[in-house]
Amino acid sequence: MLPHRSRSAASAAERPFLAPGWLIALLAAIVGLVLLLLYPRTDLERRLAETPDTALSATYLANLLRSDPDNPRLRLLLARQQLQMNKLDAARATLQPALDAHDEATRRAAWWMLFEITEGDYRRLPASATAERTALQRDMLRQMQQLAEQAPSLEQQIELAGKAYQYNAPGLGQALFKALAHRLDDPAQASALFERAARDALAHGDYRGCAVMPFS
Repeated sequence: MLPHRSRSAASAAERPFLAPGWLIALLAAIVGLVLLLLYPRTDLERRLAETPDTALSATYLANLLRSDPDNPRLRLLLARQQLQMNKLDAARATLQPALDAHDEATRRAAWWMLFEITEGDYRRLPASATAERTALQRDMLRQMQQLAEQAPSLEQQIELAGKAYQYNAPGLGQALFKALAHRLDDPAQASALFERAARDALAHGDYRGCAVMPFS
């Protein structure tokens, strides 16, 4: 005959073990410390920049930024992660201090990303939200004009020109293409850049922007 097993003993055996919150926090801190010891900060930032856009990597970047709030690279990395995860409000809040950064490269990168966030706001509006879409289009045009004045790279200037046509600002698009013609000395480079811009324009349904690409 099997010995009788009390109900209290069975309940105790079946009850799962839950680690207390302080222990979980301690383990997370230890893991973070080990990572910092294994990899220099710049190498760790590079690895985080190359990781997929997941909530885990975004949370880790947020923790790093909290300990180093004046690090512009961390701020831009976190904002980029949040943007690609479609957390637009969080990305805008993260990005805000970088818009007034003393470093010109950081400031330009931040303003470019702000335009991408505004574009994300526009894209997620329903077609029926006519007034809101019109207001955001005006805001995007203002931002594109500001970006065009910041000496963007050739790739960015081509992208801006395509987007100008896409968002019904052909005057700005034509001006940007004319400025590009003066910047490009290498015909092969010019052709490759314009072909890439045309593919991007077609991918976004920007047939007018594609049609005016000067391939030759």
